[in-house]
Amino acid sequence: MKQFIEVNLKNGGVTLVNVNTISFLSALNSGKVQIILTSPSSNGSHFIETSETYEEIKTKIQEAL
Repeated sequence: MKQFIEVNLKNGGVTLVNVNTISFLSALNSGKVQIILTSPSSNGSHFIETSETYEEIKTKIQEAL
């Protein structure tokens, strides 16, 4: 699906993320990534901890655009 990436969650689940809601990526000391999301319709933000590396997430985002 265009504009979405499928990410593996740290807890073992899987979720789809709309790349338009990604505010920034944070590479963790573990080598994995935290995706910080900001919904345009809300004042807050939340994050997703993935089991993928920074490079893997970056590649998925580039392919989704």
